[in-house]
Amino acid sequence: FTIDQGATLSIGPGVVIQFGPDSGIDVAGRLLAQGTADEPIAFTSATGATWQGLYFENQDAASSLEQVLIQHTYAAISDAHSKDLSLSHVRVEDGEYGIMADGSHLSLDTFSAENMSSEALDISYGSDVILKNLTLKNVGTSVQIYVNSSADISNLLINGASGEALAVY
Repeated sequence: FTIDQGATLSIGPGVVIQFGPDSGIDVAGRLLAQGTADEPIAFTSATGATWQGLYFENQDAASSLEQVLIQHTYAAISDAHSKDLSLSHVRVEDGEYGIMADGSHLSLDTFSAENMSSEALDISYGSDVILKNLTLKNVGTSVQIYVNSSADISNLLINGASGEALAVY
């Protein structure tokens, strides 16, 4: 599924979106997913098989996710050079990668990743990110930050990383 450039998809509280294997959402436009504490939005697998995740590539309009659960993905959130992506109260569970930021401007506040077989956070290619109130449990590598990227990190809890807890290259 693709959100075309210039288009906006708004998703309200309590919505559950299920994906088949190898499917996902490509965000060339704008995604506004606004759940609540009592009614979070869920992006998950229809079958328990891995789906691709959310791929942001819009350089013109900001997207945001609030009170969202993402499960069973290859990469829960991939952000490739998109304009300001804001994530608040987002949980990713039972997948391979949590967030892959590639040249992005990303703001995370109250984020958790649990049972991720590879990296929870992969920050690369000149990304500029703000990471606040992170909880990472049972993950491969917790946080990787690559050359020419910057990360302002506050309040980071790591419990059960099988690889590096924090790697800076």
